[in-house]
Formats: sequence, C-alpha cells, structure tokens
Amino acid sequence: MKTAIIFLVLIAGISAQFSATAQQQIVDAHNKLRSSIAKGTYVAKGTTEPAGADILKMKWDSSIGTSAQNYANTCPTGHSGAAGLGKNIFWSWTSGQFGALDSYGVTASNSWEKEFQDYG
Repeated sequence: MKTAIIFLVLIAGISAQFSATAQQQIVDAHNKLRSSIAKGTYVAKGTTEPAGADILKMKWDSSIGTSAQNYANTCPTGHSGAAGLGKNIFWSWTSGQFGALDSYGVTASNSWEKEFQDYG
C-alpha cells in the first residue's frame, strides 16, 4: 500500500501551492519524525516507543500535492476517502491578511507531531 501524507491547508477562497523550499521543509520535518520512530527513540505519552519497521524516507510527490490542493479547494470538513494515502488535516484561519502558504506546512507538521506525542 502506498503511503503518503497529504497536506491540506484549508483556507476559504485561496488557491495556492507550496514553494519548492517549503515542500522540502515539510518532507524533512516528516522524515525527522519517521527516523526517530524507526530508531525507537520517539517519545509519545511519556513513553519511548519501540522501533518501527519498514519506515521509509518520504519524498514530495507533485501529483499527490496537486490532488491534495484540489481537495483543499473544496473546503472539506473531513478526509477525502482516497484509498492508499495517509491523510492529516490542518485548519488555520485569520481575521487579517492571509500571508504566504509556505509557513503553514511546517507548522502543520509540528502540530501533527505534537498530537502524536500527546495521544500516541
């Protein structure tokens, strides 16, 4: 089964893409987490988790990124149901001017990791 993380930044009326730099930062953040899990050094809920198996490095997939953006453009309230893809949804909103999308990618990754630390 092909596994990927789909990044959804849900902002009504905005259609944007991550820059190449942001894409690499997102992948690096996920690979750092995945490496820690693979080595058995990751702590969740105060407990060091056992080493994982078959945890491969990720790389950016433009076709999955485009699919994720198309889905995000619909302002969904849940997962897409697309088979074979892992999904995380990150919501962000502002009452001010919307800035560059790039800053949200690593923020979302860190938020998901914090959730994993707290809930396992």
